[in-house]
Amino acid sequence: EGAGALLEAFRQQVPPRLDRPPTFMEISGYPHYENVCSNILAFFFDPNNPHGFGTLFLDALARVDCKNDGVESIVGDITVHREVHTKGDKFIDILIESESHAILIENKIYARTDYNPYKEYAEHLRSLRKPKEWKFLLTLRRVGEKCGFHNITYEQFAKALRRQLGEYVSAADTRFLTFMLDFLNTIENLQGDLTMNEELVKFLNEHSEDSKRFFKEIDTFRDKLREKVKQLGKLINADSYGNVKRQWSWREKHGLFDVLVHDIKLFSFENNVVVNAIVCPAGWKVEFFVRNEEARPDSKERLKTLLRSRKIQIDEDGDDHCKRFTLRKCFKYDEHLETVARDVRDVVKKLADNDAAQ
Repeated sequence: EGAGALLEAFRQQVPPRLDRPPTFMEISGYPHYENVCSNILAFFFDPNNPHGFGTLFLDALARVDCKNDGVESIVGDITVHREVHTKGDKFIDILIESESHAILIENKIYARTDYNPYKEYAEHLRSLRKPKEWKFLLTLRRVGEKCGFHNITYEQFAKALRRQLGEYVSAADTRFLTFMLDFLNTIENLQGDLTMNEELVKFLNEHSEDSKRFFKEIDTFRDKLREKVKQLGKLINADSYGNVKRQWSWREKHGLFDVLVHDIKLFSFENNVVVNAIVCPAGWKVEFFVRNEEARPDSKERLKTLLRSRKIQIDEDGDDHCKRFTLRKCFKYDEHLETVARDVRDVVKKLADNDAAQ
């Protein structure tokens, strides 16, 4: 009952993590470095750069809300500066200037916003003596106004960009369109991760003792799974077959299952045939597949033919995605290991017996 209540609270309080392919920025290892993000922003804010988006980023910035005039009111040549040095030896992240405007952007991903010298930044902006001054604090999550800096989130900015994108995309360089969308996806992923992390921290704080006990029980259960697999390996005694190249245990880092793996070299196959004995809370099952099966497009059919010829009873449909077949007979989680070992030993023998392999 305690575990059930804990899981129900978890489902209600912590949003599920969505499966998504990694962005190129995430693959490169630079998804949240502020300097990297500021460099990208500065490149796209400058309409003179070869991205082909013109004033898209400035237009979107002006239209995040209704507090600022439209971007069409910016007159004269536009220049974009990075790391602008102030009199007090501080650095402004992004400064955009034209005849009519001075736009200051303080970019914050994860860094604290409390200690930034906003007054000094504002003084530098005033010293430029432009007719209009815009001051933005760009953050992953809302932190509030700071000394007249309008706080906008990356989520707001990304939505504004996507709304305006259709007006500019026809003239854009497709390479930079890809880069820009990858950047937006990366930032949106960071926003989602931040939200989920906040909910998770809150949940763990509210259910600290129950969570620790639950995790401890999970670790204990995983240890029991590994022990079952080790005992099964001893009972099978695969060392008696010369062409069983390896017998080993495997599981995913956080998986609630464990696997006893047999790699078997057969004379009729270029690659090894693998027999997996898998145990999880639902019970035991035995799987068959060809190692590096992508080497031959017909590997699944060849494996099916092999298993039939060795009189191994399988689920005939198999798994099309993984190109695997499952032994028709399965076992309960608490099945006596001798019973499981007898059937696994039988299929290993049918595949690995040297006389049968020839």
